[in-house]
Amino acid sequence: MKKVISIIITTVFVLTIVFAFTSCANNKEKATAETTVETTKEQSTVATTKPKSNNNKKSESEKYIEKEIPSLMKFIEKHYPNAEIKDYEFPVYGDFIQGYKPGDFIQVKLSENGKSFYIISDKQGEQFYTADTRSDILEDLRKYVVNLIGLDSPYKVEVAYYDSVFEKYSKYDIKCFIPSDITTFDELIKEGNFNISVAISYIDSKSDFKKLNLGKLYSNYFLLKNIKFDIAILNYRGQSYFSDGNIIENAKFYEMFRDVTDYYCLNDVRTVCTYDNDKIIDLYYHYNRKEYNGVEYAWDSTYNLDFSKSAAPKSVVTTSNEKYNSTDKQQTVINCNRTSEYYYPGSKICMYFPLEKFNSEFIIQKDNEIATYTVNDVMYDYFSHVIELNDEDINCNYKIFSAEKAKQ
Repeated sequence: MKKVISIIITTVFVLTIVFAFTSCANNKEKATAETTVETTKEQSTVATTKPKSNNNKKSESEKYIEKEIPSLMKFIEKHYPNAEIKDYEFPVYGDFIQGYKPGDFIQVKLSENGKSFYIISDKQGEQFYTADTRSDILEDLRKYVVNLIGLDSPYKVEVAYYDSVFEKYSKYDIKCFIPSDITTFDELIKEGNFNISVAISYIDSKSDFKKLNLGKLYSNYFLLKNIKFDIAILNYRGQSYFSDGNIIENAKFYEMFRDVTDYYCLNDVRTVCTYDNDKIIDLYYHYNRKEYNGVEYAWDSTYNLDFSKSAAPKSVVTTSNEKYNSTDKQQTVINCNRTSEYYYPGSKICMYFPLEKFNSEFIIQKDNEIATYTVNDVMYDYFSHVIELNDEDINCNYKIFSAEKAKQ
């Protein structure tokens, strides 16, 4: 019996030791397994995480601005802390003939939230120019001008302004850049030394543009403040004639609206511009129109045109000694008389030929000069030809008919 009990105790003791060793082994394996899993996770995280870019690495543009114009860099960091400096350039002025000269400003391109914009500074970093409040100032300017004119609601109003220090940098898009401490339209007007351009478009308006009193736009206050205020009021012939171009790209309105398309599209043009800050140029043109003998004519109110018909010659010899035969039985005769002694350069008679009604060539005779022209280079649904009126053309006469070159 004692022997049996001894065997049982020994067996239990052995099993206990084996179980203890097995448990330790399992715990060790479990711990090892857990460590392996954690290590694998860590290695996996390290493997899938992209290394961060070095945001402290500065671009060449940043390095230049920080070194050469540190106050500009501080201005950018203060007002546009999240913006990235993309590029910079130094605007030049001049032209192709006289050559370009380095200017006094630096224009910096910034990018923030996927949008690019610019700021301008003088090279010394003493004055900064932005366009941050552009939309608000433009809207106030629109309302201001439309209220002063007092006409019916316009079809479209285009406005722009820029500091006069940028006047000679015409090849750059620096409209609406003003000193950073000016934030409203009232502040802009009070500050002075600005160029303001406005183009107001109407569609077939019956208003009398010639009698508009635009003098209130040019008070002594504006002139004393050296504000150039250029305004153009355009009355288009109809909706289909409206030209949605950026008129205010060229603020010299007294030199504009003399193109063949302007004569074709417009009924009236009134431009009032300041010149040398103390002179005002006030011009009005009404573009008369007449369709005669299948051709449409347009001319401005500086001339009166009288139309008639006469028998067309069977053949003519041009000034260049070429013979042409008429394809018309009648020719159009235009007597042209200037309405005043003043001659405005650029006055013209514009002719618009419907393509389906005319041969490829036509004759224009002025006094003893006979020239032939070809209907080609068509940009629109008509062919246009311009008769330039010169200083000596106080009274002149034109004869026009279709022709074809005579066979040799």
